[in-house]
Amino acid sequence: MKELSCRWLYAFSVMGALIAARGVTAMQNEPGDFRGVPWGAPLEEHRSGLALMSGDDQLAHYRRVPDTNTFAHIDTWRISYRFYKNRFSSAMVTIVGINNFNSMLSHLTKTYGQPDSVSPRHRIYTWAGENAGIM
Repeated sequence: MKELSCRWLYAFSVMGALIAARGVTAMQNEPGDFRGVPWGAPLEEHRSGLALMSGDDQLAHYRRVPDTNTFAHIDTWRISYRFYKNRFSSAMVTIVGINNFNSMLSHLTKTYGQPDSVSPRHRIYTWAGENAGIM
């Protein structure tokens, strides 16, 4: 069972930096934050609600203590917050299962429009905005 579930582990990363420079229009409804944490926010402003998962002063991953294990009404395995040089730089929502993957893809497409790039073989979908990206 463990081997089967690992095959269906997908991660979506919402990044505070542009994923790639492309000659396409920016995504619809580009997010300025993730669950109320603005891109570039200092770690000190949010440290009290965070639990360190791994990392150091340069790069660290946290989970937010009050978070539920759902995102867009989809069950998640983990939601983590990445801080680079003590500034919020990305969030990762990890889901398990093809049904959750399809639900997440549907949610992202409804919210942000069609992806800017698609790699169906690896199931990687990318939305690029002016200040944020989703992969």
